[in-house]
Amino acid sequence: MERVLKNPFTDGRGDKCFGCSKANPHGLGLEFSEDGEGVVCRWRPDVRFQSWDGVLHGGITATILDETAGWAVMRRFQRAAMTTRLDVRFLKPVPVGDTVIVARARYAGMVKEKIARFRATVENADGVVCAEADAEYYVMDEARSRAMGFTSCDTGTMDEEMTADGLRVRRDVSPGSTGGNGRDA
Repeated sequence: MERVLKNPFTDGRGDKCFGCSKANPHGLGLEFSEDGEGVVCRWRPDVRFQSWDGVLHGGITATILDETAGWAVMRRFQRAAMTTRLDVRFLKPVPVGDTVIVARARYAGMVKEKIARFRATVENADGVVCAEADAEYYVMDEARSRAMGFTSCDTGTMDEEMTADGLRVRRDVSPGSTGGNGRDA
């Protein structure tokens, strides 16, 4: 079961991110969860983000890889971080339209003090890896993280699963909850 991650920048100072902010009307509005091994993002790419007909633009694919790995950094270290290196390999076209793609990011070790390495992938609806990246991030100290508006990258009280049609099913697992669920697009 995946657990939804709360956006650590919702106080307004850092909440304009092109990748994950709901407050950026031109952004992707990505959401992230934790699956026990790393961070996961499920997203339905709209045709407005395509390059060739039916294919997601490579820059958007790179953004999804970077954003997913960035959230994995924040979740693991509970600090803000900045990308210092992103090495992307495009393996197959990523489809747009009525399909859900899945991005995953996992910790791959420390390069040196304050530089963490993560590995990220984007899969199509059939689970085929279409793009992969090795990414490195400068992990900020706590004071700098707070100055940038970082609060914490924690899970909410909602468990989440995906249905075959790509819709989220969330179930409240708070103490005293009856475990009710609802569907979100």
